[in-house]
Amino acid sequence: MTASYSANRWQRITTAVGVLLVAAGCASRPSLGPNTVTGNPAHVDGGTGQLLRYCETLHDKGKLQMAAAMCERAYQVDPSNSAALLELASILGDMGEIDMAKKAYQAILQNDPGHAEAHYGLGRIHMNAKEYDLALAEFQAGLRTNPKDPRLYNAAGVASGLLGAHTAAQEAFRAGLEVAPNDVNLRNNLGLSLIQTGHYDQGLQMLQAVAKEPKAGETSRDNLNLALSVVTAARAEAVLAENRTHMEARSQAESEARQRGTAMDAPRSGVPSLEAAMVGATDAPTDMSATSPEHSRQWKTGVAMAEEPAPAEPQEIAEP
Repeated sequence: MTASYSANRWQRITTAVGVLLVAAGCASRPSLGPNTVTGNPAHVDGGTGQLLRYCETLHDKGKLQMAAAMCERAYQVDPSNSAALLELASILGDMGEIDMAKKAYQAILQNDPGHAEAHYGLGRIHMNAKEYDLALAEFQAGLRTNPKDPRLYNAAGVASGLLGAHTAAQEAFRAGLEVAPNDVNLRNNLGLSLIQTGHYDQGLQMLQAVAKEPKAGETSRDNLNLALSVVTAARAEAVLAENRTHMEARSQAESEARQRGTAMDAPRSGVPSLEAAMVGATDAPTDMSATSPEHSRQWKTGVAMAEEPAPAEPQEIAEP
């Protein structure tokens, strides 16, 4: 387990700031050129750009303490550049230092309330804590500043779905697809949400298309297989319920006929069979009842984010 990041070090960072950061952009990692880190980063000298490149590379390699040290140095070199503190917040989150990660995001937002990337990072922390209402508020705040980021739409949709607001979730996914029509995470999560609300044909069609995408991963194919089993079970249950209704109606009619002294021997007709429902599953109506929470909790949603109470909780919120 990674050792705790020193509270004194965090105190040094925060107290060194005369005026809190001014946001310079919304990318989770600023584009600073290719990472070509070699040698011992502890002896790196240079400007913020070079230090941040070392920080990012070490972060990607899982060397979190060294990465945090590089971000701290970059921040000390240029406290007006929010990218160093933004990267440090992400590293602290990966280290499990959630409170300090929140402080880092909040420090950015204190000086720049519209910093979309800081809202996104803070929202992810709330998602992992199952604080979906707080997470949704952060994602929506980020969208007000950056309405072109598909991750924010996806995250807002996932949070809405976990709050039971499925219509709002689908609206968020669709709005994101207007910005990024080919986004796999948005399409995957919209398909799952449609199935969860009983729109089986639409949902399956979308998930099948996503699963064929070259960049679709195992999660997308797993979601499709699970959705197919959920839809089959739901439609089979609908047929069984219809059969029960027919049987109850017939039993009632026979009882009434006996009371009138009239036999009722006509064969029953027009009752669909369970086998027919399974074979012709794709021909069934699309407005049937929603799937159970037990099924929806098994779905993996694309956000790199967060631990999913798992729907359509969509899993950790996937990032493009």
